Amino acid sequence: MSPSFSTSKLKAMHQLTLENAKNLTHYVLLDMEKKGEVDMKDMFGRFTMDNIASCAFGVNCNSFTDPNSTFATNAAKLFNTERAVIMRFLKGLALPECIMSRLPDPLVESSQFFADVVTRTIRSRDNSTHSAPDFLQLLMDTKDKEGNRVLSTSSIISQSVLFLFVGYDTTASLLTFAGYCLATHPEVQERVQEEVDEAVSRHGDLTYTALQEMSYLDRVMSETLRLYPPATRLERESTKEYTLPGTDVRLPIGTVVQISVLSIHRDPEYYPDPLQFDPDRFLPEAKERRHPCAYLPFGSGPRNCLAMRFALFEAKVALAELMRQMTLKPTACTPSPPMPLDKMAFLLTPAGRKMPLIAVPRSSAE
Repeated sequence: MSPSFSTSKLKAMHQLTLENAKNLTHYVLLDMEKKGEVDMKDMFGRFTMDNIASCAFGVNCNSFTDPNSTFATNAAKLFNTERAVIMRFLKGLALPECIMSRLPDPLVESSQFFADVVTRTIRSRDNSTHSAPDFLQLLMDTKDKEGNRVLSTSSIISQSVLFLFVGYDTTASLLTFAGYCLATHPEVQERVQEEVDEAVSRHGDLTYTALQEMSYLDRVMSETLRLYPPATRLERESTKEYTLPGTDVRLPIGTVVQISVLSIHRDPEYYPDPLQFDPDRFLPEAKERRHPCAYLPFGSGPRNCLAMRFALFEAKVALAELMRQMTLKPTACTPSPPMPLDKMAFLLTPAGRKMPLIAVPRSSAE
């Protein structure tokens, strides 16, 4: 899958993502006018839903105007059943397959819906000359030397559903916490806005090239992922016997090792004053002084997150477009940093599972 997220392929999906980001900005300001504050967690969730729907499934979801659309409803089922899925997984550790196979699968109905969507889209595109600049088309266009499609329909369905499953909540989480960090650190937000304005001025619009020149925004996103990594732990299985250096702790073959990403990211040995939000921790010279595994928001090595480039790309487009149009500010109820966390959530989530902020149009804020 990694070639699907090459620079040229991301550039091809830039316009789709930018249109969804502009839609996000429009509805944030509209919601602000109606309510006096905006739940940015909800707004960013809708943006990532729409963007994955258009990029991975080739459909126009528009969950801002129709949050109860068939696509949004079925996607919500995937993410609102986490406790049922976890319980089924735990039972699977103790129950034999003959019993497990009789238990209901909470994801089967929604999974079938997405399989049908992908199948219909593939059939439609195969029967026309239309070619879309999206992830689904990239999978369809993956061919061998003889010009035959490499991936079967079932494989394309699996990749598209996996793309939704791993890309929706994690990217929305990054954007939610980034919005919080910008709102509670106005000096950082002002620097981001200046950088975005200068890049757009040079290129005439929020082009893909303009986006690549926003190095400070890159650092803001990296620092957000350090302080608030969506996946707080990783697991790896040892493929050979290993003794931890300087100890007598031995890992036999097949040992599952759990890595606490959140603990590493907030360890003062690697990040002095770790709860302070400081994007300059990710200046090139600062990064060189740290061990590469002191930063693991996407894992590391050959099994790191394949969709990392796309996740950072779509988050950057969304934040840049927001910063062009508005200034985020905390509400009277917004907690001071660091943000309190929901201890029951599977992925890192703000306490209360909401992120109310105030969005002020740039023309009014300046």
